[in-house]
Amino acid sequence: MTFNAFHELRGVAASSRRLAASSLLIGLGLAAAALGCSSTSDAKGGAAGTGTLYLSGAIASEVWSFDLGTGATKLLVQGNQPYLTPEGTILCINTKTQDLGEYSVDGTTFRTIVKHNIGAPFAATYDDGFHNPQLSPDGRYVAYEGQFGYRFDIYVVDRQSGALLASQSPKEVGVGFERPTWTPDGRLVVNGHTNEGLFISDATWTTFTRFDQNLSGPLHPAVSPDGKKVAFILNDQLYSVGLDGAGLTPIKTPGTNKTDWPTWSPDGKSIAFYSDLSIMLVPAGGGGTTDLRSLSADADQWMTFTSTRGGNISWR
Repeated sequence: MTFNAFHELRGVAASSRRLAASSLLIGLGLAAAALGCSSTSDAKGGAAGTGTLYLSGAIASEVWSFDLGTGATKLLVQGNQPYLTPEGTILCINTKTQDLGEYSVDGTTFRTIVKHNIGAPFAATYDDGFHNPQLSPDGRYVAYEGQFGYRFDIYVVDRQSGALLASQSPKEVGVGFERPTWTPDGRLVVNGHTNEGLFISDATWTTFTRFDQNLSGPLHPAVSPDGKKVAFILNDQLYSVGLDGAGLTPIKTPGTNKTDWPTWSPDGKSIAFYSDLSIMLVPAGGGGTTDLRSLSADADQWMTFTSTRGGNISWR
């Protein structure tokens, strides 16, 4: 099954409250690039923040980077849902093979961690679908979500060997967990599907305990770098809450109608999120937003956003 076909199935299975988040379509007039090649689009600089965003484009599921200091974009590899590791490799799903693995720093080689098992479509197994891979703080493990047979699963594998170490696979159809994000001490925070709420795992990733105050439909949690807060989406708006469930706080994003897939800056002072056919930055405490299209010399040319695909943003 191709990634696009699977994604269509995923959209059908998800409830209406869980519309797929926006993702990036880089309209540079480029044909789909071969693996390892790169091209850039220079843009005027801006003061949106520091560091680089890594995210999926909608052209052949390519991984792109966006330099917040210069506004320049760069095509990196053929992949999807990237996570930039501390070593500079790109943890992602290989567009061509659907394998879970990581590209080398220069993007020329791909090391498979878990091979996609095309012989078991729609079966609730750890090796037949991968979404939102996240590397543990110590760099030893990879957590990701899978959705097969309309069950929503969380898996943890060894980064080097690909061996399955833990799984949270519900027996009930239509329930389970999504969007794993690591705490600094090596636990996982997820949101439920149908079984609503925000949950945190134990140290072995086998028991998940709800910690929010009975919120209705929180989505896409992202643990702050210091591990004290979780940013998430509630009713299309951005919120934060402590890992003990206390301190629920709306993060005001004036001028935006919808928010999705929040990602913290490395220093924890800002949050990036999809919104209004663009990507926005906002101070972690709320305030004025910065539209990343404002950094481009030609916003209409360099990126256009759709609402048909979802995925995390990696900020380094």
